[in-house]
Amino acid sequence: MARAGAMPADASSPTGADSGSAPQLTVTASGSTSVGLQVFANVNFGGSTNPTGSLAFSLFGASDPTCMSSPVYTSTVAVTGTSVNSGRYSTSLAGTYRWEATYSGDTSNGPAGPTACTASSAAVVVSKASSYTLLTAAAPSGGTIRASVAVSGLNPTGTTTFSLTPPGDMFCSTTPVFTSTVSVNGAGTYWSAPYTPTVGGQYKWRVSYSGDFNNMASPMTSCLDANAAVTVPTPPSGATFSYPADGQTNVDTTTPFTWGAFASAQGYRITIGTNPLGSDLADSGALAANQTSYLVPALPTGKSLNGALYTEVNGSWAGYKAITFTAAAGRATMTYPVDGQTNVDTAVPFRWQTIPQAQGYVVSIGTTFAGADLVWSGVLPATQSSFLIPALPAGPLSVTLYTKANGSWYSYQVIGITAIPTEAGLTSPTSGQTNVNPNGAFTWTTVSGVEGYTLWVKVAATGADLFDSGMLPATQSSVSAPALPAGQTLSAILFTLRNGAWTYQAFSYTTAAGH
Repeated sequence: MARAGAMPADASSPTGADSGSAPQLTVTASGSTSVGLQVFANVNFGGSTNPTGSLAFSLFGASDPTCMSSPVYTSTVAVTGTSVNSGRYSTSLAGTYRWEATYSGDTSNGPAGPTACTASSAAVVVSKASSYTLLTAAAPSGGTIRASVAVSGLNPTGTTTFSLTPPGDMFCSTTPVFTSTVSVNGAGTYWSAPYTPTVGGQYKWRVSYSGDFNNMASPMTSCLDANAAVTVPTPPSGATFSYPADGQTNVDTTTPFTWGAFASAQGYRITIGTNPLGSDLADSGALAANQTSYLVPALPTGKSLNGALYTEVNGSWAGYKAITFTAAAGRATMTYPVDGQTNVDTAVPFRWQTIPQAQGYVVSIGTTFAGADLVWSGVLPATQSSFLIPALPAGPLSVTLYTKANGSWYSYQVIGITAIPTEAGLTSPTSGQTNVNPNGAFTWTTVSGVEGYTLWVKVAATGADLFDSGMLPATQSSVSAPALPAGQTLSAILFTLRNGAWTYQAFSYTTAAGH
């Protein structure tokens, strides 16, 4: 294919040049090399007479096998003999480069070229640069270990992957306990993520480099590399669970897990998982050094679970005690009110913390321990977490929350509370009082959060109506009932309206005679 500067075979010589024959140009590329190093070409003139003039070299890039794109490099050299070298080009990409040459001609020699791009002698193979990874294991620090790798090559990219072999695996034949992949952006030193060992002994780091377009990949380094070994001291002993015990079944997870204080502890951490040392079910995070109990969340039942108690000593979390246990069917726990709470407003819905395995709940309230003489909610849905109870008397009460789990209602929580009044109470007259002035005022204690009051007075024996106050304001605390009969037993009924519902207090008293 003809290119700019080439002369067809039947064309006349340039002005001032003889019509000498065109020399035969043979292009020979420099030997194979690696990316980042220089390449050049040599042209040998055949069938020429003392050639002069100039020789134009063109180098086509690694992705241009037919030399159709613009050259990545050109070099024009004066011809002073029959062997001419191009200038030198520093490669930046791996691949096969191809040279072409075009001769200008002179007074004795015709022009020639361009030479064939596809000639095997004109090609130079530029291989990927060799990349090196030098691995170094850092000494343990703060309870963790790390490794670094020095990556070299021609502006390397890609990734480097660290692999950590546990103690006792001399030839790195088991599954690594830890891997860390780090992006590479240029030659330099790269660090793995930190790893916290759980047992003492000698760990071995290995590393590999992915390679990229210009750099060769580096396989995983040797397991026996002395620079890659790090010895972790045997972890110091730590605290031990006092509840639950290792192997214990039917563990009540509503009871806090406990342990004995460890003299040199700087903190504790509890994990619970479905696998040894796992934390997929619970992770307390760092707990204070003076804390010796932890209330775990609801846990699955009917399967072996794994608990671990870590103790921080000298800045390291390496020391731990592991147990296995089986959780009993859990129970929900009251969040309002709580055990021992006083001044409980029973007009506010009672609430509880649900558990995942619950099949339903029941709330009962009584005047005796675990009694139900005041409230029995009936079965509530497993998704329900609150219940608005009816009006309750003021004073000590017992609240029981039953949880149905695994088809059984045996799991429950009992708390004691003291309730504040939710309905008004008559202060004058009082229950059973005699010799009461029939024309005197009725008085009562008001309560907050109500809409109003109503007072009825009836004949105790017959229930005949004597007085109806109608709706009274929530702020009113007394009312007079005129013309009540003297010397009779009467019934006083004081109603309280709260949240749209009426509750009441009723009792009998006797009016004085002769009024």
